Amino acid sequence: MPRVVPSQVVTFIGRTSPTNQVLNNLGRGNVGQLAGLIDLIEAIPEELLTMDIASCDLFICSKAHIKQRRVGN
Repeated sequence: MPRVVPSQVVTFIGRTSPTNQVLNNLGRGNVGQLAGLIDLIEAIPEELLTMDIASCDLFICSKAHIKQRRVGN
């Protein structure tokens, strides 16, 4: 996989994310999008993930939530 930078993840989210009305009902129909998002996030080199502690906490929790939604529905 080519090097992934955070801006690519932001672009991916903008192109593939469901509307706000659908966000709380993510399910099997969104598995590909969620799996792709996790793959992209995990491909970002750690040295490019520079954030404060609060942002890092939110990032970690959000990633875990996406993984749970991907397998939980």
